[in-house]
Amino acid sequence: MELQPWVPFCDGKCTFCYFPVNCDKQNVDLYLKALKKALSFYAESPYVKSSTFGEFYIGGGSPSVLAKNQIEGILRFCRETFSFTPNSTTKFTACTNNLTEEKIHLFSSNAVDQLDIGIQTFDEGLRKILMLRDSTDKAKQKLKEVKNHGLHVSIDLLYNLPGQSIDQWKEDLKQSVELDLESVDCYPLELYPDTPLSNRIAKGELPPENGDAKELEMYLEAYRFFKENGYAPTCHNRFSRLKEDFNKPVSEVIGTGAGFFMGQLGKYLYSDIENVEEYIIAVQNGGLPIARLAKLSLEDEMRTAMPADLCSCSNGSRGIQGAVW
Repeated sequence: MELQPWVPFCDGKCTFCYFPVNCDKQNVDLYLKALKKALSFYAESPYVKSSTFGEFYIGGGSPSVLAKNQIEGILRFCRETFSFTPNSTTKFTACTNNLTEEKIHLFSSNAVDQLDIGIQTFDEGLRKILMLRDSTDKAKQKLKEVKNHGLHVSIDLLYNLPGQSIDQWKEDLKQSVELDLESVDCYPLELYPDTPLSNRIAKGELPPENGDAKELEMYLEAYRFFKENGYAPTCHNRFSRLKEDFNKPVSEVIGTGAGFFMGQLGKYLYSDIENVEEYIIAVQNGGLPIARLAKLSLEDEMRTAMPADLCSCSNGSRGIQGAVW
């Protein structure tokens, strides 16, 4: 099982982002209080009381935007409230823009195993188009500092960006390997309506996406390059050199937070209220802040189980290492 508290705050919204993140931090303390209360609702249920968690992942917007005492508080609360397996892993979503030396030290001294960081691209021009808030050099320096503290690093890279050439993409891949990262998640750009990026493309201020053929070319280049450099493909567009990334994915995710959407408890899928203020009010009123709930059919269960089984295969051509998706 995976425990996933959701912190939907960011310093600012990137131009491609379609997540319901919140850049106004005036409600952070109230939100964290509500988040802990909602987590307690789950913790007090007989099913969760009798369960242990193998993964602990704090996601959302960019939870590293929180103050040191707030980060330490949510880590401590979850570890005191839920039961974890002896070899459980803790992962934390972070942004290089707000990742201070003090916060990096806090993560390493509080048994956080890995930081998941949305780099998106190392190309300075493309970073400006995406409205990423620090320079390439500063972002790379932060990644090195995290590595120096003994933490694993996984980054996101976007490809098929407006005007992005295959050479720019190759350079992103090259710099990822040179930084000795544990894993890289490569995602094709998904343009959603009414994001600043899609609006600029619609106005002709930026070139359109390159199309499916270029997208496939870029993916195959990533597949080839990472495989040649000791990484293997696993689920969710990830290329990794960590053995644990090839374990079968967890079947249940218990989490909560404004905008949280990955909940699965038994046969039920759920997602929470997106608006921060509405989430807080729902929890204060004593209810679970669930916005959508669905029950998996037998066919749904089989459909989700098959890719999970494939992901857990990692021996030669029988597993995903020997496939091109």
